[in-house]
Amino acid sequence: MLTKKLNFQELDLRTVAPILSIGDYLSTKSRHLIIPPWQREYVWQTGENGEVGELLDDFKEFLNSDQEEYWLGPIILCEQPKGSGNFWLIDGQQRTLTLLIFAMVAKKYMTYRKLLVQNLENHARLLTLLFDSVSDSAGAYLPRVTMDRGKADSILQTIFLWSGQPDDEKNRELLEERDTWTQTQKNLANVAEWIFESKFKHGWISDGSFVDSIGRILNSVKLVELHLPSVQTALTVFDRINNRGADLNSADLVKNRIFQYETDEQFTKITEDWRQMRINLGESSLTRLRDPIFLLRALAVIRQGEESTKVEEPLKTGRKITYNELSDFWAERLNPSKASSKFENISSAQLVEQLLEGSKWLSYLSKEKYPRKGEVEIQDLYFSRYLKIVQHYPILLAGKHLNFEAFSLLAKQVHARTSFYFLSGERTQEFENVVPAWAFDVAALDAGAKESSLRNIYKKYEISEKQFEELYESMSRWSYKDATERRKIRAVLAQISKVVDGVCGKELRSSPGAYFEVARKKSKHGWDLDHIEPKASDPKESIFQTIGNLVLLEPPDNRSKGKVKPLAKAKNYSNSVLYLTKTLVGVEVSPYKRRIDKYLTELGLAQDFDLENWNEKQIKKRTKFYFEILKDHLQVD
Repeated sequence: MLTKKLNFQELDLRTVAPILSIGDYLSTKSRHLIIPPWQREYVWQTGENGEVGELLDDFKEFLNSDQEEYWLGPIILCEQPKGSGNFWLIDGQQRTLTLLIFAMVAKKYMTYRKLLVQNLENHARLLTLLFDSVSDSAGAYLPRVTMDRGKADSILQTIFLWSGQPDDEKNRELLEERDTWTQTQKNLANVAEWIFESKFKHGWISDGSFVDSIGRILNSVKLVELHLPSVQTALTVFDRINNRGADLNSADLVKNRIFQYETDEQFTKITEDWRQMRINLGESSLTRLRDPIFLLRALAVIRQGEESTKVEEPLKTGRKITYNELSDFWAERLNPSKASSKFENISSAQLVEQLLEGSKWLSYLSKEKYPRKGEVEIQDLYFSRYLKIVQHYPILLAGKHLNFEAFSLLAKQVHARTSFYFLSGERTQEFENVVPAWAFDVAALDAGAKESSLRNIYKKYEISEKQFEELYESMSRWSYKDATERRKIRAVLAQISKVVDGVCGKELRSSPGAYFEVARKKSKHGWDLDHIEPKASDPKESIFQTIGNLVLLEPPDNRSKGKVKPLAKAKNYSNSVLYLTKTLVGVEVSPYKRRIDKYLTELGLAQDFDLENWNEKQIKKRTKFYFEILKDHLQVD
């Protein structure tokens, strides 16, 4: 059951709490419900086990009972500003949007099945109530509920248009173009379609009793509409309700606690900063960085290090903070009444300013840009972006107060350690214990810290010789026929191809992404993974499926030869624009041969592969060749 219990004695005595039916709640005249920008996306799911399915089951249970009323639970509102008619929907976002869609779909179904009888007064009243529940205008769509998140307003208007048209192919197309939709838009459209197609069309209620049943739901399902005098009081009550086993966890509640300890006068700026922060995060190149909860957690980890120089009882090192601990972590620091020598207080406005700044950094860093220096590129960060790794960003954010030279070194260190984490198969839990400790140390540095300080810190986290040995053993076994391992193979070949080209000063298109592109249909650029010895049909365990028998090659060069012996592809390798690929046959006399020879000699390597007698020995030799270049790249001076 999607209901919530509330002890009314805990509420502020100035609270107004009218009891309303669903129909009255949605159709209140001249009132605009606004879902605050800090609220989460619309996430309710369809299906019998989803929240929407549960709600409809509750309705069905009520319809089959002899109860006169059914209670759906409290809604928390706060008028902002007073007398404006604009009410912030502090609690009840998911239910309200679902009820709104339910009303639109019910109207569509009754029209589709021609269930409404002309000249029946109760049918006319129901039709008017359904329309008034959605729009505050009799002749147009003037939404009663708006949500400036995930382009929700746009899809709600589309659902409104869809609900007012016949159920034909053209009408169904309104909800089909989903490639560019946000997740909120998809979720809302899914709810509308599921209720209409899977419930109403399949006899959720028989047509004979449908109109009366919808009328009973709108008029007899009740809720308590709590009108709180201030946003602070509203958030306090919200926190008490949801912290008692309801459907929100601390990761959701922390967003509301941020706003809890400021005056109403501060809310305009805080709300706008939060909105801009969301926009910034939405521009990040990685999906997991777009949720404020990731940034809140990163800032919590960093704050541990910052507090180590400002409080009497600091932590000695950073510790991992789970998402479920976030609410208490920030509540302790945001609540002025909980001043302590163990942590430093921060105002909501200050924290939101830090979130705003942090969101800019995350957005820039996720695209390898450094925001303080003309958006200069930090190319080392691309490797982790390609691999979709995000755990290391708190360390980078911890160093944003450093000068550019120091930050650039930190980026190289983070790149090396993060790359090792992925390639070696290190347990995520182990790496996530390294991150807070490292971020703690970096955050505690002065703004003017030198590179030597970062090198001293990195000694605790750098890749040991034993770890490199373990990586080599693992790398030697990676198989082309394992999707995860093939991704590692491609990533390593791309990264070290970039390294070798860099030795020559001939990096492709001056972009790290140029090396990681996969050849696809109609794509202008990209690379095939070529089996030097063409034994792609060999089993997964075969040495001919390992990295030593693979090389990046442009598709025309790879596919023109087919399954020929390695020596027959010598010219293709020699003509490759990638100098790492050229080393299979030896870089010919050119301005770059001397540079590559010098670089390889320093690593104890040579370009002396025997394509005519390509065998397991040559493959092992090539694997070692790749590894030594990778190892050199991951060792940061």
